[in-house]
Amino acid sequence: MTNHRAPWMLLTLAFLIWPLAAPAQQPKPMLQIEYGYPEQPPFAYTDEHGQAAGHYVRFLKEMFKRAGMPWRATAYPAPRLMYNLEQGDAVNFSVLVYNPKLDACCIWGQLPVWYDELKVYHIGDKAPIRRKGELNGKEIITLSGFAYGGLITYINDPANHIRTQPAGSHEAAFEMLEAGRADYLLNYASPSEYQVLSKRKIANLKSETIEVVNRYFVISKSYPDAARMLERLEAIYRAMRNEDVRREYTR
Repeated sequence: MTNHRAPWMLLTLAFLIWPLAAPAQQPKPMLQIEYGYPEQPPFAYTDEHGQAAGHYVRFLKEMFKRAGMPWRATAYPAPRLMYNLEQGDAVNFSVLVYNPKLDACCIWGQLPVWYDELKVYHIGDKAPIRRKGELNGKEIITLSGFAYGGLITYINDPANHIRTQPAGSHEAAFEMLEAGRADYLLNYASPSEYQVLSKRKIANLKSETIEVVNRYFVISKSYPDAARMLERLEAIYRAMRNEDVRREYTR
């Protein structure tokens, strides 16, 4: 005897299974990269139109285009940027000098993306400082939220008797130095020259390089498969560098 119910049972079973299987075939939307940066021209800064600009912004635009990834750039004061990276919400990616404060929340890239000179500025006949040990017992101006490649740990060590005067911006830091708030200012050469010293002259200003520091990609661990994504971005950047494409974005 023919079982007329069998085809209907099979058809019903297919309809029950299909909705469960279909969603697995849908690709997951790619999480947007939220690139946060401190105001550090010429690397990254906000231009007169309120748009992100600078070396990093130009080459990141090309890098994320090659990666096929959505991204957005937003400026933050350095302390807020550190906080946002720790939270991994408003910011999940940046290009920074190594900061041990972010080790718990983020993954650092291995490929140096850029470098800069860390300089000690002073006015007049103050003794030059070329090594961190020569900061001992001195009063220096520092930028709020900056780790200076880990040097801030040495500066904040009470055993070294270094007194600090925090500044909220590069301009404010040089204004404080000129006003005699401290004898020395610790700052990166590129933003100092580009943002401040190219626009104003400070009489008898001198400087010495205390360190050369690299800048790296850093990604929040909250980003899905963060380690693999970082490897992918570094591979794209390495290809751009090998093609000498990066030069185009640093003019």
